Amino acid sequence: MVYSVFLSHNTTDREWVEQIEQKLWREGIRPYLFEYNPQPGEPVSEKIENAIGKSDAFVVLVTEEGQFSKWLNAEIGYAKAADIPIIPLVDERINNPELPFIGGTEYIRINPKNIGDALPVLVKDLSKRKVKKHLFWGVLAVGFSYLFVHDKLVKKKSESSKHGIDLDNQHRTD
Repeated sequence: MVYSVFLSHNTTDREWVEQIEQKLWREGIRPYLFEYNPQPGEPVSEKIENAIGKSDAFVVLVTEEGQFSKWLNAEIGYAKAADIPIIPLVDERINNPELPFIGGTEYIRINPKNIGDALPVLVKDLSKRKVKKHLFWGVLAVGFSYLFVHDKLVKKKSESSKHGIDLDNQHRTD
């Protein structure tokens, strides 16, 4: 089962985003970047909203250049509406990020000279979330399997008792 992350960013931060993207791929996490999914003629807002809705988590890169981007704020709003975890990566040169949707959200500080320092923290957090997702689906699958088998056994017992057969003791009851 793939764990996917929407990477929200300003186009001026392309170099940083490529480093994040490469690290996530190496860790078995599938990043989604708007630029890699061209859909000419389609409304951009729908494309982004759909991609965010299909993601397991939302990582937003907040830099000095990008913090005032209308798209960044819109994408954060879509992630909030989709009720998926939002993990901000904030340029350490910014004292208080000017993004109203992430106010009060804990974030990861990044050094613009070495973004790689923050990536282990991001990967560790996403990896924990990935494990939780896999555990949830695993437990759910086991639960459904149990219910399916239990239902089959109950039906079989019911049918057998109609014909005078005791399945628990393997002999006829009449």
